Amino acid sequence: MTEADVTENPEESAAGTTHRRFRMRSALRWVGYFFAAVLAVVLAFVAYLHTSPGRQFIVDQISSFAPASGLSIEVGSIDGSVLWSATFNDVKVRDSNDTLFLEIPEVDLNWRPYKWFTSGLDVRHPVSYTHLTLPTNREV
Repeated sequence: MTEADVTENPEESAAGTTHRRFRMRSALRWVGYFFAAVLAVVLAFVAYLHTSPGRQFIVDQISSFAPASGLSIEVGSIDGSVLWSATFNDVKVRDSNDTLFLEIPEVDLNWRPYKWFTSGLDVRHPVSYTHLTLPTNREV
């Protein structure tokens, strides 16, 4: 290897380095735009959940949940913040035969979304409830 081979064209070497830096900055910029867009969508969804249609969406999701036991839960309405502390009104629990066996006029719910997977849902206390009958569950 001669000295001429090593320093053959220093301008091309500098131009290649500059072009690689430009591509790296451009790629990082697009990654930043992507994460900003995802964050904006998440924040918009959280804001939506704090509106009346958003709370109704949550009520509909709770009502559509069907565990293998056949129990169903109905919630009349939600008051408060759905992300921290909410009050569920007119909660009704039915068994697999659609027989109402538990009616709770008001449930105070205190939960943290980030703790859902580690400690689950934290129901502080039902204000009052009416236990109507024992549930009959579906055989699993």
